[in-house]
Amino acid sequence: MEEFAGTMNSEGETASENRFTDLCKTLKVSEEVISEATSVLNEIESILLTSSFEGRGPEEREIYCYTFVLYCAIKLKDDLSKEDDKQGIIRLSDILRATNLKLDDFFKEAKQFTIKAKQILGDRYGFDWEDRLELKQLEKIVTMLNDARKFFDKTFGDFFSFDSIDQSSSTPEISKEIHRFGWLLFLNLRIEKDLVSCIHGLVAVLVGFFFSNLIA
Repeated sequence: MEEFAGTMNSEGETASENRFTDLCKTLKVSEEVISEATSVLNEIESILLTSSFEGRGPEEREIYCYTFVLYCAIKLKDDLSKEDDKQGIIRLSDILRATNLKLDDFFKEAKQFTIKAKQILGDRYGFDWEDRLELKQLEKIVTMLNDARKFFDKTFGDFFSFDSIDQSSSTPEISKEIHRFGWLLFLNLRIEKDLVSCIHGLVAVLVGFFFSNLIA
C-alpha cells in the first residue's frame, strides 16, 4: 500500500483537513467515510493535540491524530453503505502501514486519546463506543501473539539446537521451514480457533519434528 506523506505548514485548519483527506485517498477510503472522519477530526483534533506525545514533533503528532480519528470513524459509524462492505473496511494495520506508525506506539498514544475524547465520542457514538472500538481487545491479542511467538521460538530453540550438526546436513534448513510452518499454522488457527487449540497446534509441530529426528 502507498505510504502517506503528509507535510506541515501554517495554513491552518483547512490545510489540516486537506492533509487528512490525502491520507484517506491514499487508503482508498470511500467519500462517506471521509465525510464522517473529517467531521470527527474537526471536533476532537485540538483536544487530541494536547496529549503529551513524549517529545514527538508536530507532524508526527498530527499523523497519530489522523490515524486514531480515521480508525474511530471506520469502526464506530453504524450506517456505512453496503458498497463500503463490498469493498472491504480498512483495517488498523492498513492505516498504520500507510502512516508508517508502529503498533505499540499507536496503542500508547491511543490510550491518551480515548481519555481526552471520551465525552465527545460518547455523545456522538453512544456510551459503548470504547467497547465497539475494540482497541483494548486488539492490544491484548497483539500481546498474546507476541508472547506466543516468544514461547514458540524459545521452545523450538531449546529442543533443536543445531550447533553440533554437520554443516553439510540439510537439517538446519529443514528446521527453518518447519519453524515457519509451525508459526503460520498458529496464525491460521487463531483466525477461527481459541487460544488453547492454537497452542496445541504449535506443540504438535514441536513433537512431530522431535520424533521425526529421533527416527532419522
